[in-house]
Amino acid sequence: MAPQDLARLQFGLTVGTHYLLVTLTLGLVALVAVTHTRWVRTGDPAFRRMTTYWGTLYVINYAVGIATGLAMEFQLSANWTGLESTAASVFGAPLAVETVVSFFAESTFLALWIFGFDRLPKYVHLACIWVVAAAAYTSAVWALLANGFMQNPVAYTMRDGHLELTSFGALFSNANAWIAIFHITGGALAVGGFFMLGIGLLLHRRGRADRSFVRHSLKTGAHAGTWGASLVVLSGMVQLGNTKKDQPLKGAVLDGNQAEVTRQLQELAKKFGPLEGPPSGPVLGALTLMMMIGGVLLILGIWALVSLREPRPQHQRYQQPYPGQPYPGQPYPGQWQAQGQWQAQGQAQGQGRRVHPGQWPPGQGPNGPTGQYGRPGHSAPYGQYPQHAQPAPYPQPGRPGQGPGGRTGDVMRSAVLARLLPFAMVLPFVANLCGWIVREVGRQPFVITGILTTRQAMTPGLGAGRLTASLLVLVVLVVGLLGLDWWLLARSAMRGPGESGLGRAAEPAAASATAQAADSLGSGLAATAHDPRVDPRTIPRAPQSGPYAAGPPGATTAPAAPAAPREGAHPS
Repeated sequence: MAPQDLARLQFGLTVGTHYLLVTLTLGLVALVAVTHTRWVRTGDPAFRRMTTYWGTLYVINYAVGIATGLAMEFQLSANWTGLESTAASVFGAPLAVETVVSFFAESTFLALWIFGFDRLPKYVHLACIWVVAAAAYTSAVWALLANGFMQNPVAYTMRDGHLELTSFGALFSNANAWIAIFHITGGALAVGGFFMLGIGLLLHRRGRADRSFVRHSLKTGAHAGTWGASLVVLSGMVQLGNTKKDQPLKGAVLDGNQAEVTRQLQELAKKFGPLEGPPSGPVLGALTLMMMIGGVLLILGIWALVSLREPRPQHQRYQQPYPGQPYPGQPYPGQWQAQGQWQAQGQAQGQGRRVHPGQWPPGQGPNGPTGQYGRPGHSAPYGQYPQHAQPAPYPQPGRPGQGPGGRTGDVMRSAVLARLLPFAMVLPFVANLCGWIVREVGRQPFVITGILTTRQAMTPGLGAGRLTASLLVLVVLVVGLLGLDWWLLARSAMRGPGESGLGRAAEPAAASATAQAADSLGSGLAATAHDPRVDPRTIPRAPQSGPYAAGPPGATTAPAAPAAPREGAHPS
């Protein structure tokens, strides 16, 4: 391969890999900040588990992303000194601010957030993660301002072969940069949202997370994925039109007009010499695939939002709930209400009136038609129910962390969508990579459009042997880092929220879940004990001896002392 092709391959390998990790970092940090805010506002333990769990995955990806960024910086400084010498006065300020201010602010406040659980005041701790999120997106803005100049140079002058910026405001108001900022922000939110959807459903399927955690995670991911995909589609349409105006050569490639591409290359050859245009096949293929994935993600996101809507509570049409019931929707014998009373209540509510107890339609009583079971107002005999009335079943317990029968019906109404989303979380990564190919490969044969060609931007004197050796080293390094990132993410994700690495949320969460289960069981047994239809002998009781006896571990249960005789009772 020619030295120019080897240098471009190194650039694509390192920058593309770093960009994939950056999109997940940007997507997750926004969702973690929102989740932490909801935890502070509501105090719900489920939001704390979400904050620590998704925060752990964010920190892992952030750390590996730093390492891939170092590999990217190495190849930029080694292979592209022509770009640095020509445009240092333009790129120097934005990239310096991106590195010194945004990156260091992000790292500092991230450390405060990681070690601030249960140490910092809750609002100070919350402010830390929002500073981290703001610094991350600010860093992306500075980098894209520099990239926007490379795509569409504005407000510059050339002196002695060096670019000089004539208006800093023009650099900030470059439309090409800001359209890309919104486009990449939407792509990052889509990556984070569908990542949260896919991992949340995998946790639910394997029983590694409770329903509350899964439901909240799926809703958060569905909103982020849907709105992110919407922003990508809208900004992408605007960006496509703007690209054809600012970069006519790339626009001709995207239109598939090969004759126009040839004509423009001939015109540019008069100034820069023979040039090789952008590869039309890969650029058009990436654009088509990106647009198809964007439409699919938008459909999946809307479908997920609809499937995650809480079903409306089904009103028990033929029964009247009473205070003190042992189970919701399970009345005692004799507490049934006829169909006519429900019809009367529905009509009255529709007319804005209120139905008082005992107000029945003509010919109806509390147990059906008047006189069906004796005088009006009398209960039905035990075990017999009036006409149109059927008893509600007792609640059927399911497996912990699973839907009925292991299905996903308790967290998402569509089983088909629940099976698709774990695979669909790969699609936003593919779409972002395709977008990068269209933006960067489609810019060829220029590094700075109309000013600096790829050949001019390279380091003088680079040979094929040196570039091949450094390429092999970078391939091993980048592939190893990418594999490490995926392995760490998969390992931490499949542990579930109960074993989060941030804060000290694992033990309190487990203790809280155990306490809630014990309270629910105790309340159910206590209520069942008062149900006249339940034989008291069938109610489970705590063992009085053995390893499962009531009391602390190791404690022995003493025999119950005889009850003291009541005053006035016979001593025998």
